[in-house]
Amino acid sequence: MHTFDFLTCVAGLLGTAFADFGLTTSDSTYTIDTSGGLIFEVNRTNNDITSLLYNGVQFQGTGKMSQINSGLGTSIVTANTNVGVWMIMPGNAYEHSAGGPFMRDINSQSTGDQELCCTKPPPADDDMTFFDSLNIDGYVPDSGRGSVSGTATGAAGGSETVVRWFSQDAQYCAKAAGGNFNSPLMKPGTYKMKMYRNEFPVANASVTVTVGVKATQDIMATESEPSVIWRIGEFEGQPFELKNGDKIQRMHPSDARMTSWGGEFTVGSSKNQDFPMALFSKIGGNGTVNFNLAVNQLEGVVLRIGTMLSFKGRKA
Repeated sequence: MHTFDFLTCVAGLLGTAFADFGLTTSDSTYTIDTSGGLIFEVNRTNNDITSLLYNGVQFQGTGKMSQINSGLGTSIVTANTNVGVWMIMPGNAYEHSAGGPFMRDINSQSTGDQELCCTKPPPADDDMTFFDSLNIDGYVPDSGRGSVSGTATGAAGGSETVVRWFSQDAQYCAKAAGGNFNSPLMKPGTYKMKMYRNEFPVANASVTVTVGVKATQDIMATESEPSVIWRIGEFEGQPFELKNGDKIQRMHPSDARMTSWGGEFTVGSSKNQDFPMALFSKIGGNGTVNFNLAVNQLEGVVLRIGTMLSFKGRKA
């Protein structure tokens, strides 16, 4: 007998359900939509996996199906919808974490059968005020916090603007849509304030947060824009326009799907994606740039190279 226990959320804790998440039963199959890109079907007669659709790609051959129960006799296949146990975090749960607003970790290891992982953004209408009554050590309720609002100006057009507040005890961030920003509710204290153009820091300030008060603190970028003879990519803290930059967040540098590392870039004829977003000593590849300068360009020229804060083992 084969039984599938399919988990659903506890309604009292997560009030918002996702429409595509669930179990559907037909005369011949059970269809399970994980709402994480994977939809699979199981034959109700013999337990065969008849479809394994992941991000729109079918990974189950239709010739012999999975033959999970081949040679084992008859099967009784059932599917049940049960109750799941969830870990719920309030919106400020990460205020003591490290890494800044752009922290990424490709090492998610979400492949085991027993683990706790985040697979969805939080529902917008969740009521987390019950945390205030739990007497959690170190937890500061909304009534013990303040906030910051203001305008962020001076960043180049077309770029996303992010504002970050941080101290030795906590950190917060917010996007400045249309140049205006509102911080999350913050613990009281004095914070350094930093403005980013995409992920590139362009301005600094400081602000003091007081309980029950919405402070006002504007921030303005004063980037110099020197004339440029040639440039590969953009100084905005992201490598996505360079070679393999579109894959680096979901693939290991040694992944066979990566374009070969290294490359030769000739100013005037090459494109940004011809130059590697990084060079890895253990994988190989060199980055070569070919360019010519006129006689009147040989003096007062600066070669500017942008690299990441985690260079040489340090983590941003």
